[in-house]
Amino acid sequence: MPHDARFGPLIADELDVLSELATLADRDIIELGCGAAQLARALLARHPDSRVTGVEVDQRQHAKNLAAPATGLHFMLGGAQAIPLPDAGFDIAWMLKSLHHVPL
Repeated sequence: MPHDARFGPLIADELDVLSELATLADRDIIELGCGAAQLARALLARHPDSRVTGVEVDQRQHAKNLAAPATGLHFMLGGAQAIPLPDAGFDIAWMLKSLHHVPL
């Protein structure tokens, strides 16, 4: 694994790190700020029995996501500051590289 002395090891595959933290098979997962849903698609390729809801705030990206569906992947338009779903509806929630989009 590449290493940068200032920041520690560089992560080549975030899904490997997430897999070390939690069981990802047969889970209901919400990804806040899913972007193009690359991580969600990779997860579903490894764990087709899981289900992922990708929440995206950008309308253009959301439209692109809807145009490229995948089994087990559902998309919603919305922001992390007001998730448009009931509490406790998911086994796992994550938000990677998206905090800068949440209004103060």
